[in-house]
Amino acid sequence: MSSKEFIEQLTEMAPRVPDQAEVLALRRLSVDDVHARARRFLSMTAEASGRTGEEGDWVVGPDHTLVRLPNGGRAVAYHASGSMTVKAGLEPMSHLFTDPRDLANLTGHVEEIAKRVELDMWIGRDERLEFERLWQIKASATDPRAATVDAVTLRAVGAYRHYVGEVPVWGQASAVVKVAAGGQLDQLEMHVRPTSGDIVDRVAVLPPDQAARAVLEQLSGLVTGSELDFTDIARPVSFMFGYFSHGKRKSQRYLAPAYVAMVRTEGEESLNHLAVVPATEKQYVSFARIGADPAPSASVREPVRVAIPA
Repeated sequence: MSSKEFIEQLTEMAPRVPDQAEVLALRRLSVDDVHARARRFLSMTAEASGRTGEEGDWVVGPDHTLVRLPNGGRAVAYHASGSMTVKAGLEPMSHLFTDPRDLANLTGHVEEIAKRVELDMWIGRDERLEFERLWQIKASATDPRAATVDAVTLRAVGAYRHYVGEVPVWGQASAVVKVAAGGQLDQLEMHVRPTSGDIVDRVAVLPPDQAARAVLEQLSGLVTGSELDFTDIARPVSFMFGYFSHGKRKSQRYLAPAYVAMVRTEGEESLNHLAVVPATEKQYVSFARIGADPAPSASVREPVRVAIPA
């Protein structure tokens, strides 16, 4: 397709966008702040994940803190973003859903655990976590001498999306709840970046067609040394408006309006590409092509030290 057709198709996929949107400040977390949040996170998930007694060893690295928990469990808190993950340490084939369950039943299990661990306490005023989707981790078996064993659900996994007012925060799932049978929490991830409550600016939102041109400009560099243009092999998949949260290892000062595009390229292998572009004239957050940042150099890593939380 031509560049004009690509822009038109992407623009048609955009939702209705507001004329203006707010730029929000995010809380700046010190390592001590991250540890305080992690202690609270561990306390609130202890009962649901079957933990008792004192927590394990705390190991502080250059960009994250690892907590080794009893019975093979572990927790990780990331210093740049405040993201946290706790794993109960369950054996993969334990606590199975032995009876067939429909999606509504499994979703109920996930939402029950979400209430028990008070998932909503990690969001601010006029914010919410909205259930987005559910998937299952299954296992089956076969034997040449016998019939195939029906698939069994090992875990039900629910993903939640963070909303500030009516504006979604795109990026990875804002929270993930992995549940085993018997009301057991297997894993919980919390990736909501805490807002400070301050509005930095109220800004005009760029129209979708202007953002679509920026998406094309950002992705066109993927095709080099070829007679084909990017639009010859590209197909727009989705075009969304909202805020965008970077990965858990990257710091971020603001939540700023952005457009998020998913584009699929066809060729010897098909690939999905994510492009994020500002929805405002002034750029408050850097949206270099997601995934294009260089990996941190191992030579600048600090030695690990061990800390015991107060």
